[in-house]
Amino acid sequence: MASSPDVIQFQAHYPELVKTVTDADIGNALDVADIWIDERVWARTADFLLARQLLAAHFLTLMLRQQMLGAAAGGGFGVAFSDANSFLNSIHFGERSVGFGQRTLTAGRSNSKAMALGEDLLMQTFYGMQFLQLRSRNVIPVMIV
Repeated sequence: MASSPDVIQFQAHYPELVKTVTDADIGNALDVADIWIDERVWARTADFLLARQLLAAHFLTLMLRQQMLGAAAGGGFGVAFSDANSFLNSIHFGERSVGFGQRTLTAGRSNSKAMALGEDLLMQTFYGMQFLQLRSRNVIPVMIV
């Protein structure tokens, strides 16, 4: 459970996000990060604390991106998004409609099979990429043969 000091520390490290999200959003993102990562598997506590913040910043960035895309639906325009990701599927204005093919997160990646489910989503934000780098330094992967 994210505490007030956790939220204050996050705000100090990521001032670019503080302008656009509430304290409750930050607390929720930290709580979600706690669900996805386990401190016991990290080599260093300091790295775990940073990874927790990076993952929360990643979640907040995705939330803000989704809100911006959703705001595009206002003003007489209709916008549709895929349930699976945040990419635009179609735009409607008046009686006209423009549709786009499904874009997948792994399209065009030669190493997509080497990545676990959800890894591509982490590659969509700077914070997610930093999280992956920090995780690779601390968490030993398990190979299943």
